[in-house]
Amino acid sequence: TAATQGRAPSRKRAQAWAAAASQQSRGAHRTAVDGPIPLTELGSGAVVAHPGGGDVDADWWEGGSVTVVVGPEGGLSTEEVARFPRKMGLGDLVLRTETAAVVAASLVLDAARRRGP
Repeated sequence: TAATQGRAPSRKRAQAWAAAASQQSRGAHRTAVDGPIPLTELGSGAVVAHPGGGDVDADWWEGGSVTVVVGPEGGLSTEEVARFPRKMGLGDLVLRTETAAVVAASLVLDAARRRGP
């Protein structure tokens, strides 16, 4: 993204974090870590986590996998946000990138749970 700062953790390290989180939660769900990925490589079907993006309700969930875009420190530019027609809010606070990813995954899992099988 235009505002990316610093260096992202390696994919191997981020996957280890996801595996540890899965063990800690007794293996309920495991979040796939496929990033960082340039925005230009994502299709418009991805959902961008953005302030004011709205609630995620059970009807939002379509089943299958969901790609959620979480911006870097400094946020996404207006042009970057505009690439994605679907937006989800994460609450009233501005979150750190790693916290935003966990909150977004939790909201998606909750929507899937409410929708049912």
